[in-house]
Amino acid sequence: MFNINLKDRCKKCKVERALRLCPRANQGLCWRCCNALRVDLKCPADCPYAGKLIANNPMPAFKADNIAEMQQVIKRHIDLWVHKSREDLDHQSPAEYAEAHPDDMLKWLTGFQYPDYFPLDYLMRKLELDLEPAESGSNPEDVAAEYISHIIALEYDELLLHTMNASSLPELQHRYADLLSTVPFLKKVKSYSFIHTARSEDGAQCVVFMELNHKQEWCLILRQEDGKWYVRQNINGNPSLYFKQNALYEKIAGHLANSEDQKAYFEIAEALRSYVDSADLYYYRALYWLLVKQQDTPRWISSMPSLWTITSLRPICTWD
Repeated sequence: MFNINLKDRCKKCKVERALRLCPRANQGLCWRCCNALRVDLKCPADCPYAGKLIANNPMPAFKADNIAEMQQVIKRHIDLWVHKSREDLDHQSPAEYAEAHPDDMLKWLTGFQYPDYFPLDYLMRKLELDLEPAESGSNPEDVAAEYISHIIALEYDELLLHTMNASSLPELQHRYADLLSTVPFLKKVKSYSFIHTARSEDGAQCVVFMELNHKQEWCLILRQEDGKWYVRQNINGNPSLYFKQNALYEKIAGHLANSEDQKAYFEIAEALRSYVDSADLYYYRALYWLLVKQQDTPRWISSMPSLWTITSLRPICTWD
């Protein structure tokens, strides 16, 4: 099962984070090595990650903690599935039936429903069928991957384009780049791995939990607007920090209201280590400078939308 605090390495690949105890291998595995095993549908039925056959559906259901995992395990299963004979296809394999009866195969496949982010285009290519896939919406993990890829390439000026910030503030792009480029760890990022992705109940907000350099926990908070996903916030740590920030901001506001400048400064400085691009924290820091009459101190108050809250989250891609 998913464990937010587990940092052991996978006992098979020795590289990725071990996220679940595999009853079949009796070892802690990452989701990639788990996929390599469970794709044959031979895992114990009591394992929550075992593939499960679904009535009136050609594909089994797989539980997944992120979109990348779900797509990978389905593609691996498709590689096996296209070459196995089926009774409902005249005892031919899907590949054989598609070659002999392409129109009938298309009609058969379109009679089923597929979950979000199902790699239908990959299935069509494996069967060599001509079907233009339906246009799919933006994928939050794809946006997160592109955002982190810019960080890896030190392309900080490209980051703002993936955010919701539509402010007309002059030089905002460079100021946002300067903000992220001052985070020491980000300059050392060379790789990333998706750990867990979850959406809010209304489906409009999303937390993408990642591991950078196979070591550092990192979260991107995203929001969907007009069918597209945009980065809303970076968090240096795991998702538990997201749910703690409202209480922290209230505490800082209380210190400022009571003119407790030293306590406010300490809380703000510590919080910026975790909430590296929080608009609220930069606003509170500016208030602190006003409180101690350091109005000439260089500062930048982000014009990003103010803090928003996800009260509950659900896995984004569990579809069994």
